[in-house]
Amino acid sequence: VLGEMFKKYSNLEGNIDIALPSYYFNAPKLEWALYAQHQYKGTWFENESTFEKNARKRLMMLSKKTNKLLLAVAVLAGINLLGFLTLGTMIRRARSPQ
Repeated sequence: VLGEMFKKYSNLEGNIDIALPSYYFNAPKLEWALYAQHQYKGTWFENESTFEKNARKRLMMLSKKTNKLLLAVAVLAGINLLGFLTLGTMIRRARSPQ
C-alpha cells in the first residue's frame, strides 16, 4: 500500500522531498521491490553457459594450485632462512675466541 502511494503521489507538481521505503530496494516479495531485486546465493549466474562454467572451474582449479605452490615456496623460504641463521650463528661461534 505504501509503495502504491509513493508511486501515485511522488511525481506531483511542487514536490521537492524524496522518501523511499526500504521495500523499494530490499523487499520480501519480488513484485514489491520496485527499483532493485537482490540476487542472493549466486543466482546472478544461473543462466551461465557451459563454456563459462568450465572456464570458472578451471580458473578455480588454477587458483587453488597457485595457492598451494605459494604456500610451498613460503615454507621452503622459511626453512632456508632458518638454515642461514643457524649457519651464521655457528660460524660466529667458531670465529669468536674462547
